[in-house]
Amino acid sequence: MNYYFWGSVIVFVSIYSSYKGYFYIKEKLYNHIIEKVNEKLKNDIEDYYINLFNGKFEDNINLDQKYYYSFLQWKSENRSDIVKTKQNI
Repeated sequence: MNYYFWGSVIVFVSIYSSYKGYFYIKEKLYNHIIEKVNEKLKNDIEDYYINLFNGKFEDNINLDQKYYYSFLQWKSENRSDIVKTKQNI
């Protein structure tokens, strides 16, 4: 009877260990997958916002240049008008 008891204990322990090991490996694999997905999403989000802000920055530079050149044009026209009025005086 002791043989059956210890045999069943050994079988139970081996099944329990493999069962516990299965969930341990499953949990490690799950955590690894979640970590990789989070890292990928983080990189994608960072790239998205970097591209978004770079695009906005480039657009703003273009707008600033347009406004700057239009200001220079207005300033030169204004000066030419002043010169014309001084010549007329």
